[in-house]
Amino acid sequence: MFERMKKIIFTESDQATQKFYQGLKEHKLLTTNCLDCKKLFFPPQVVCPQCLSNNLSWVELSGRGKIYAFTQQERGPLFTKPDVIGLVELEEGIGRVLTRIEGEFSELKIGMEVEVSFVDVPNFLTLHQFTPLEI
Repeated sequence: MFERMKKIIFTESDQATQKFYQGLKEHKLLTTNCLDCKKLFFPPQVVCPQCLSNNLSWVELSGRGKIYAFTQQERGPLFTKPDVIGLVELEEGIGRVLTRIEGEFSELKIGMEVEVSFVDVPNFLTLHQFTPLEI
């Protein structure tokens, strides 16, 4: 399963997806910015969703945000159960990231400040998750 996923991400996906995952491997949360209309957006795209330009640049995000919503799942292929997943609203105000959230479910709160951290899955890839700044 993992080999097929790696092939999809690194050979069959678009350039934005490949660059995004390469950034994660370097422990950077990257996205694209339109040089024509100055729109910053997440997730990264190969064409600006605002003006349809392909004149884009890459920027590193702060990696900070606030928990917008979260839930607990009992099944997960990569992490221990139970696993907390949720939406994190990025500090830059450009959208929300569906992500794993580190921490005990009972201690997390909507609006809690978080920052990105990275999980290196051996022989696979690097994933992002968010960690509360204070509990």
